[in-house]
Amino acid sequence: LAATMASLTARIARNVTTAGAIGVVGDVSTQLYEHRERGANFEFDGARSARLAVYRCAQAPVVDACWRGFDVLVTHVSRTIIAVPSPLAVVAKVALDQALLMPPFVSLFFLSQGYLEGKTLEECRARLRSEFIPTAKTAIPFWCAAHCVTFGLPVPLEYRVLWGSCANVAYVALLSAMTSQPEGARGDDGTD
Repeated sequence: LAATMASLTARIARNVTTAGAIGVVGDVSTQLYEHRERGANFEFDGARSARLAVYRCAQAPVVDACWRGFDVLVTHVSRTIIAVPSPLAVVAKVALDQALLMPPFVSLFFLSQGYLEGKTLEECRARLRSEFIPTAKTAIPFWCAAHCVTFGLPVPLEYRVLWGSCANVAYVALLSAMTSQPEGARGDDGTD
């Protein structure tokens, strides 16, 4: 039991540390890009990076536990109910991730970031209402593709959160690029 607890503690510490650190690196990169695109001098927003790090650190152990649960669930179903081939198992895990994790994580992101920015609950809710659908429209195709790697390629369990954190840097950069375009250059849903 002690060895199991030590292993679990080490895994959580690794996931929290890498998710937070990679989140900060990604946010700093995004801030540099945003300021370059706007032609302004770079002024680092450390509070923004810290808010993102708090969210990513809190999210990492939950994501790890859920993904491991998906592995167990899909493996159990594939062995006992139907003989699900590996590609279908990957699709099932990606679908579980997008159906069960994406909506609450996107919601918690907007609510937590607004709260940490000092906004009222109503302001946080208003931001969530206005941003959820455009964010989901970008998140679903991006994360379905990224999670084909997460669940389909031999990414060792202990590196899944690291991989997800790295993919999140690309995702945040994509969102940043979309939102930094002039209003007339974007489509009705905030995309090209």
